[in-house]
Amino acid sequence: MDEVTRIPVDKVRPHPLNPRCNFGGINDIAESIREHGRHPFNPILVRPLRGDDGYEIINGHTRFRAMRDVLGFTELEVGRDVIVRELDDDAAFRIMVDDNIKRWQYKPAEFVEALKILKDTCGLSTEQIAEQYNVSTTWLEDILSISKLPDRVKAKVEWGKRKIGSGGTIDGPREREDGIITVSHARQIARLGSREEQTKAALAVERFGLTGSETKRVVNAIKLSPWTAVDDIVTAIRNSVGPAPISSLTVEVRDGRVAGALNRAALAANRTPEEYAAEKVIEGLVNDGFLTAEVLKQDVYRKWMEDEILASQP
Repeated sequence: MDEVTRIPVDKVRPHPLNPRCNFGGINDIAESIREHGRHPFNPILVRPLRGDDGYEIINGHTRFRAMRDVLGFTELEVGRDVIVRELDDDAAFRIMVDDNIKRWQYKPAEFVEALKILKDTCGLSTEQIAEQYNVSTTWLEDILSISKLPDRVKAKVEWGKRKIGSGGTIDGPREREDGIITVSHARQIARLGSREEQTKAALAVERFGLTGSETKRVVNAIKLSPWTAVDDIVTAIRNSVGPAPISSLTVEVRDGRVAGALNRAALAANRTPEEYAAEKVIEGLVNDGFLTAEVLKQDVYRKWMEDEILASQP
């Protein structure tokens, strides 16, 4: 490869198994390359394709995009812009994944794909990967659980603060913010059986800014009563002052909403809640044909209504 001094950009291709799909910060990288005399600080690593005159990127996909799409490069100078190295598939996979993992360049969903490459293509076990990157096997299993989520939920998962090794390493370079679905949230959401339930739980995390423990309780409630509105579940959890089951708490929440609506309607109608409810019952019976105007005029019926109202008052 010594005789090759420049490589046409259109001969360079991204690696088809590269887990990264989020290439943020391209403009910042392009500006950095400009400042270094229009050459990247770290050259792109490529390997020659067998039976082809092209090259495959092993490391530096974002730098390549910055040079091609932002800076408009048409050629790459060997030794300064790009390094060409003969690599077999196993070595290429390891180099491609290793640097991104160590620098936390992957989002969680991309991290899952990287782990799959290490496990399925490179033949590494979960224990070997954990030892190589100084993380716990439990944490790796949590990450892999993200693969069970619907794509639209999986794409929203972010790193959150959580210990993953004996040294107190955290999930990633950012702290959890309210409304963000973190790996800890995703692990709980993945326990749900259907994609519809998983999506419902994920939306609840975003909408209500659920903590990890709240998410666990929401998931447990959905598993027991999948028909219960998630708003009711969250309200019940946050208003809970005792160990009552979520199913009982949601009933109390709904009863409270009904009572509140009844009180407001009665006040607007200048009636007591009992009088207003009785009138609505009668109105419904009349509309359904069970009561007639003649029956309502009877003194016996009116007396029964008065007794019922009085009996319902404390």
